[in-house]
Amino acid sequence: MATVFSAQAAEPPASKASEARRLQALAARKAPIVSEPRPICEQVQQMGSHFRRKVCATAEAWEARRRKDADQMQRAADSGAGCGGVGNPC
Repeated sequence: MATVFSAQAAEPPASKASEARRLQALAARKAPIVSEPRPICEQVQQMGSHFRRKVCATAEAWEARRRKDADQMQRAADSGAGCGGVGNPC
């Protein structure tokens, strides 16, 4: 009489926990690594005070702030505000 072994009987059954760990490891290898932008912190002078405060923002936020400040300065210069402007000669 011949004995027939199946492929399933030769391998020990995997537990559900070990199968879940294996699937998590596979998903972690395939998942793209997305890093969040790191904040850049600077000491900023407070208006009307001798104290400085720490302000943290991403590089994109600092660039947007720089552009906004430059635009405000340009508009003030164009409007003649301040001493020596077109509308206000000293």
